[in-house]
Amino acid sequence: MGHGDKLLKFAEELNIGPDEILDFSSNINPLPPEGILKFFRDNLDYLKFYPESSYADVKSVIAETFEIPAGNVMLGNGSIELIRYFFFVLKPSKVMIPYPTFTEFERYAKGINSEILHVNERDIYSGEFISQLDEVDACVICNPNNPTGKIVPHGIIEEAVEEAEKRGCVLLIDMAYSDFVEGIKNPPESESTFITRTLTKILGVPGLRAGYGFAPSRITERIERIRDPWNINSLAVMALKHFVPELEKIKKDVCGKLRNLRMELSARLNSIDGFKALESETHYFLVRHEIMGVIGERLKERKILIRPCDDFRGLDNSYARISVRKREDNIRLYTELNSII
Repeated sequence: MGHGDKLLKFAEELNIGPDEILDFSSNINPLPPEGILKFFRDNLDYLKFYPESSYADVKSVIAETFEIPAGNVMLGNGSIELIRYFFFVLKPSKVMIPYPTFTEFERYAKGINSEILHVNERDIYSGEFISQLDEVDACVICNPNNPTGKIVPHGIIEEAVEEAEKRGCVLLIDMAYSDFVEGIKNPPESESTFITRTLTKILGVPGLRAGYGFAPSRITERIERIRDPWNINSLAVMALKHFVPELEKIKKDVCGKLRNLRMELSARLNSIDGFKALESETHYFLVRHEIMGVIGERLKERKILIRPCDDFRGLDNSYARISVRKREDNIRLYTELNSII
């Protein structure tokens, strides 16, 4: 499986510390909230205890923050666990999946032998996919999309939710990167939506594994019956209770900064001969060059990682995904690319 999770393995191969590598392959926040590491240090003692297995307290906090019933809240060992529940609990016989998008959707669909209706991501942004919802049991929307960084207009989301409910189709709306986009709205409450989110990307701590989401109680009750007890750890519980109510404040602090970093880096990269940075509305974006595979290997020699994209349906080895880092790191990437090309 290809993901932006190769840093530790690469560092081990080189026998160096992970902090010696510039990792542009992982879509996490390079500007996490101040005091985040102190928070985890102060709460390490909670790892000595089992979390309370119903997670009622943390579900209540999330429900109050998002103004939904606590019975509609799901928790997962990362949002990926909730995505797996979507497929393995609901077992849609036919599912619509756009491309390119997060590769795990297709992997899980194939794992339960679902028939897959592939549609170009352009059909999602334009709303053309809505007319095909009566052909499927489920439809996946990654918003913002990974790896392209594009978002679906809220009006199209609203129309899709309304039509899905009429046609008995369930929408999986993966909002893992929504905290990086100013003004993005949550989908309307509906019996047809299954929404997944994650805390750890915006906090810059993906190893914590703290996913959450929302679904109708008829679905969450089925998940609760088969969910492993203690599927998220005590430290993740503390982080969810503390930081979920702070999300809007964190977004306000970081989104504009990341947008500026992305625009600066994209402009620099577009000045390199043969290089094309594609438009995005998040802190990560696709880049294209005819020898991207060679470029990626040359960057690794310089202890820099980018995310190859040849495993995404609809893309090939001329594409890579880059997630911005701090300005000095972004300048280093630009300098090294200039010297390679």
